Amino acid sequence: MDGMNYKVEFDEGSNEHEIWYNTNGDIIRMESEMNATQLPTAVASTLRSKYADYSIDSIEKIESAGNTTYKVEIEEGFFTEKTVVFDAKGNVVSEMND
Repeated sequence: MDGMNYKVEFDEGSNEHEIWYNTNGDIIRMESEMNATQLPTAVASTLRSKYADYSIDSIEKIESAGNTTYKVEIEEGFFTEKTVVFDAKGNVVSEMND
């Protein structure tokens, strides 16, 4: 329980899922691990063009307040890691060096 919200975690195969509910039982946020083949075409295209030298470490689909974003952790070699968040149209929402 997070304040007045509830969080449920479960695994489906090798993918982890987290779902947050409010006290009325409404879903307010969902996070799901996914693989690169499940990314929308626009997100995959931006990844290939902007981050061609990076490999994908992990991907999460995040649904909250009617919006869907994709958090992608990427790495280049052993020392350069980034977390990039994309909207469903493939636009970069945020980028952070880890």
